[in-house]
Amino acid sequence: ACYCGTAPFPYESGTSLKLKTKVDQHADKHMKTLLDLSAKTAIQHDKELRDYYLKRLEKGKSKMSTINIVRNKILYRMFAVIKRQTPFVESYLETFLAVCKP
Repeated sequence: ACYCGTAPFPYESGTSLKLKTKVDQHADKHMKTLLDLSAKTAIQHDKELRDYYLKRLEKGKSKMSTINIVRNKILYRMFAVIKRQTPFVESYLETFLAVCKP
């Protein structure tokens, strides 16, 4: 996440200056651009990520921090697929139906 520019770091100067967390500017810009485009596409087409995005916006969180979290979720999914050597299985609908059963 740090290499791709999605890991947030606190921005503070001792005890006097404490600002919002920011991502590092020394990240791979091309990788960050690709992740940004994939996150925006995933928000449009992936039901789970779209619901998460909309819930965070309803809570008053900023769009950019939410998109950054979606970027991280995509990274975690990618590395999980690589580590397990299995295709990604979308189980959001199954979980949703199991919770909504009377």
